[in-house]
Amino acid sequence: MFRDGMDEELFLRLARQHHVVPLVHRALRDDDSIPRRVRDALAESWRIGLRRGMLLRSELASIARLFDKNGIQYLTYKGPSLALKLHDGISMRSFGDLDFLLSEECFDEAVHLLEANGYTRRFVHPDPDVEKRYMGERREANLVRTAGLVNLEVEIKRRLGDRQMPFPVDTQTLISTGSVVSIDGVDVRTVSPSHLPAVLSCHASRHIWMRLAWVCDIRDLLESQATMDWQEALKLCRDTGCLRQTLVGICLAQELLGVAVPAPVQDLLEADRHVVPLASQAKKAMFFDPPIGNYYAYHSFHTLSREKLMDRVRIWWFWLLDSSRLELMFRITDADRAVVSLPPWLSWAYYLVRVVRLTGRLLTNRS
Repeated sequence: MFRDGMDEELFLRLARQHHVVPLVHRALRDDDSIPRRVRDALAESWRIGLRRGMLLRSELASIARLFDKNGIQYLTYKGPSLALKLHDGISMRSFGDLDFLLSEECFDEAVHLLEANGYTRRFVHPDPDVEKRYMGERREANLVRTAGLVNLEVEIKRRLGDRQMPFPVDTQTLISTGSVVSIDGVDVRTVSPSHLPAVLSCHASRHIWMRLAWVCDIRDLLESQATMDWQEALKLCRDTGCLRQTLVGICLAQELLGVAVPAPVQDLLEADRHVVPLASQAKKAMFFDPPIGNYYAYHSFHTLSREKLMDRVRIWWFWLLDSSRLELMFRITDADRAVVSLPPWLSWAYYLVRVVRLTGRLLTNRS
């Protein structure tokens, strides 16, 4: 492929951007048709990532031990635990931090425990009252600890997603139904196999599948969990309203990576007419045109990804509640004035023109 003029720097940058350096390195390390400097660069990036991954794996075991000792109910759902679940090792998956899901009543105590063990919060408001209100409203906290020359980052959440796009299974259910994976002799709690397809797909869908690594996770899940009861897993997805998001991830894994799909899953893929168009939008966002800043394309994708009407309404309701977006929605622009020329005494009608114009734009993006 490099003989056909592929840009080596672009290739390496895309491998890092999509967090697939370990997989690309494994696939190309013995391929003599690939320039040596490209393979060496991939090998070096892989070694750096592996060293960081080993530190994070050890840190995950330490934090899990700390939480267990203090009765903290938690779940880890990405990072080393996912790598071990899908690959039996951490060398084939890139990750940069540790993610924990905590029950509501354990959240504040967990923050204090981490701070007592060398972690500091990344963002702290100087006004204690504002900080207290912020911590009460937010569903997460970001903390960091320095270990030598490396910053170890931890993100803890009360619930997956946010008010606009919440994960449809509550935190306590995820924790109570979770499984365990052994890391350095510690039983670390992680997501159950039946919930894992929805957790991975909803997270990636929220970001419109902008990383190829997330599609690789779905591929690896399909291959490594061959004995999993997919009918039960997809029933959970259907009951909670995230079936379509999961099917889009499976469709991407099938189209981009050629993964074999179980028959019950294939039937569902073919039955939902929205899956293939959504997967096409995701591929466009992944490689060509991410909808960053395009609120209409972004929210249209998420609206179509939901099966339940109330989930669709919620997306737009919370988007509109943001005062800055309301101002943006109803601010008259030159584009509105270009549609029709109105006399000064009818200038208020430009608000109607704007509503009609933006509605047309929205419908065009959805089609």
